[in-house]
Amino acid sequence: MGCEDGDCSHDWHYAPYRTGLGALQRGQGVAVAWLREQPDHGHLVYACTGRDARWDWQVDDRYRYLARLLHDLRLDVAPLVT
Repeated sequence: MGCEDGDCSHDWHYAPYRTGLGALQRGQGVAVAWLREQPDHGHLVYACTGRDARWDWQVDDRYRYLARLLHDLRLDVAPLVT
């Protein structure tokens, strides 16, 4: 039994790593390339900024990564404020 079977104590998981959202949640560079080709999926950046998906807060810093995505994709920062 494990998270693959849906039998786990926590209610949130990373999206599959082969998806754009999964790559974005993990801070992978391939997500940047994917989002540049799929700008209509920019809402996923907002989803990642709204939920801290780091697995280890001591070694993983995604603030710069996500801020750079917001800037490069020319996404509005107003949703972050609200």
